[in-house]
Amino acid sequence: MPAGGTWAGQVDPTRTGQTRLADRSTDRSGGAYPEPMASPGWYPDPGGQPGLLRFWDGATWTSRTMPAAPTAPPPGVPTGPPPNRPPAAAPSSAPSSAPSFPPSLPPPSQPPASGRGRRLTLVLLAVLLVAGVGVGGFFGVRALTGDDEPAAGGGGTSESSEPTDEPTDQPTDEPTDEPTEEPTGSGGAPEPILDACQGAAPVTGATRPGQALRGGGLRVTTPPGYEPSAANEVFTFGDGVAAVGQQVEEFWLSLYALGSLPDIGYESPQQAAETVVECMVRSELFYSGFQDRTDLTSEPVSLAGAEGWRITTEIRVQDPRITVEGDHATVVVAPREDGSLSLFVSVVPIGDDTRIAQQEATLAELLD
Repeated sequence: MPAGGTWAGQVDPTRTGQTRLADRSTDRSGGAYPEPMASPGWYPDPGGQPGLLRFWDGATWTSRTMPAAPTAPPPGVPTGPPPNRPPAAAPSSAPSSAPSFPPSLPPPSQPPASGRGRRLTLVLLAVLLVAGVGVGGFFGVRALTGDDEPAAGGGGTSESSEPTDEPTDQPTDEPTDEPTEEPTGSGGAPEPILDACQGAAPVTGATRPGQALRGGGLRVTTPPGYEPSAANEVFTFGDGVAAVGQQVEEFWLSLYALGSLPDIGYESPQQAAETVVECMVRSELFYSGFQDRTDLTSEPVSLAGAEGWRITTEIRVQDPRITVEGDHATVVVAPREDGSLSLFVSVVPIGDDTRIAQQEATLAELLD
């Protein structure tokens, strides 16, 4: 346990410039785009091939060609020169991306679509629309129902999420061999009474040099190298506590103490022992920088002819002033005739085999 004064610029990243989009009113060469041409469509081949139409996409001639219509146009198709022609590009000294036409050929004009082609297009659109509605409706219904199983009567089975009182043959949870962290029976430690951590009178106990350690109706031989200590004042949960201590390092003590616990209605010696350990780990007088507790022993014992309880635990701390991990602590309590409980507490450094063996030898003097 502790000894001494207390017991127990962010750098902002370089912002990269944003990429600037080119002005859509000019082409990459810097010149102006040509004026809008005639509507895209099929026109006589500008190369002069007879009986051949070439597709004009509104800006340039494409590689797509098709045979020209028969000499006698079908009914409803006007004859004569096409009414629309792509306008000629405006003269400019700068290079232009507008298409150029052979001098001997006029700009193309778009023939009107035939009634047959229009009807075929409408039929294709109707088929695509019906197919899209069917697929969209199927997935829409699936999304609304949220059911990936076949419907009843479709050859599959579906399970209802509604609760039922009917028994099932299947287990509700998969069996596992993994141990559970929570106690499965009544073997768990009882809840400590934390209100008992304060209010007792520990300093009424005293120990003289060279004498046995006495307190709470108990007596043990003072271990070699231990001297009377004022550390008994940290036992705020005990009455008449007598303590002896030994300096382990500058800010750490090894300690033995005897005393008693006042009768506050403990249900069992086990609950009283659990309360003492919890009072110790929660107290800044005992431990600064408490991290965790690992119980090594928690069992019934016979102390001075009474059935008591023993807890041995490792209490770890994080304190930059010390080199030890924490304490190997042993707490024993047993009822007395007056209703109080006898108390034995010893703390030695974790991993100190010599002091741990001495702790066990001292405790053996008390146990029947």
